[in-house]
Amino acid sequence: MRNSPTLLLTDVVAAETIFVLESFYEAPRSEVANAVHSLLSFEAVLCIDTALLLRAVEVYETDSIDFVEHASWRPATLVGFSDREGSPMAGRGDSR
Repeated sequence: MRNSPTLLLTDVVAAETIFVLESFYEAPRSEVANAVHSLLSFEAVLCIDTALLLRAVEVYETDSIDFVEHASWRPATLVGFSDREGSPMAGRGDSR
């Protein structure tokens, strides 16, 4: 599939998708997280930082942190970032 089209999925688009699924469709967190995981599994979908987005979705699903809070996706993604090796907040992802 050399010439197959690709889609760049930005963090903002992922956050808006999660917000709509959660607020308008009232989908449970587990279903929303599963939908995002499924979307990210397609070869044609590219992300700037897939690992960070996956970690943010994991935190969103398991820790009940809002992925979108006041139109900002930062709460869950900051936890994902803090888990990274070399991050100034490494190892502090579980403390709130």
